[in-house]
Amino acid sequence: MKGATKPHVFSWVIWGTTTFVVFLAQLKNQGGAGAWPIGVSGILTIFIAILAFAKRGDVTITKTDWVFLVTASSFLPL
Repeated sequence: MKGATKPHVFSWVIWGTTTFVVFLAQLKNQGGAGAWPIGVSGILTIFIAILAFAKRGDVTITKTDWVFLVTASSFLPL
């Protein structure tokens, strides 16, 4: 919140979305209470990504970053 660290937006988006998708898959398969920590982790990670974007964290986006984002996103449906 103070701007002391500069999280990389794309990295946090990738981790947040994949973690939250795992949470949704666990819920669909009756994961029960064990799924909730994964869901909380996914929400917190996405929140950090939003803060990183809003507070202008590390927003330098390279072509390699786009490759990793597209690759990670393409595996989500699997």
